[in-house]
Amino acid sequence: MKRFPKSGIAWVIKSDQVYLTPTMDWSRDLKGATHFHVKTEADGFARVCLGRHMPRVVKVVRKAKAPKPTITFDFQDGNGPVPAHQHSNGGGWVADTATVETSAYVGPDAQVYGAARVGGAARVGGAAQVYGEAWVYGEVLVYGAARVGGEAQVYGAARVYGEARVGGAALVDGAARVGGAARVGGAAWVFDNARVYDNAWVYGAARVGGTEILT
Repeated sequence: MKRFPKSGIAWVIKSDQVYLTPTMDWSRDLKGATHFHVKTEADGFARVCLGRHMPRVVKVVRKAKAPKPTITFDFQDGNGPVPAHQHSNGGGWVADTATVETSAYVGPDAQVYGAARVGGAARVGGAAQVYGEAWVYGEVLVYGAARVGGEAQVYGAARVYGEARVGGAALVDGAARVGGAARVGGAAWVFDNARVYDNAWVYGAARVGGTEILT
């Protein structure tokens, strides 16, 4: 495709789009031309073959691509609006600094931000949030108004829901459940089929496993 405006500038569309600023009189030299091609040289000039015409040398001015607009979102964590995007699987907001695998689900009202990671078949739904440097992966469900933050890790087939909070360097794995208004933090570990419900707090180096139930 070629277009030769009255200004004398030729616009050539090839695989790499360029603007050509000619050094000759296009109205004369392009008369009767049937085809042409452009070969960009290392020095920034291009040799243009104009059909049966003699090759001409023109200066190549590359068209600058318009920068993509930066999309931001305010996660209400005190950092104000930050670059973010809506996850392809679920539509929830994910900060560009966080990592969410395409296989994981982030619901439309859920959020993942900071340097958090969500992977595998994990699902973050409701108004749940995963943030800080937390990891959520495997077949985990985090939903309701639950929060997983700090350096906490939730994996396996664990569930965190309601208004529960998991933070610090806590681990929740296996088929464990943390729900209600429960808090798990510090270096605590909740595992196997343990249940931590209601207003229970598990902190420090506490271990809750097996079929234990704390309320």
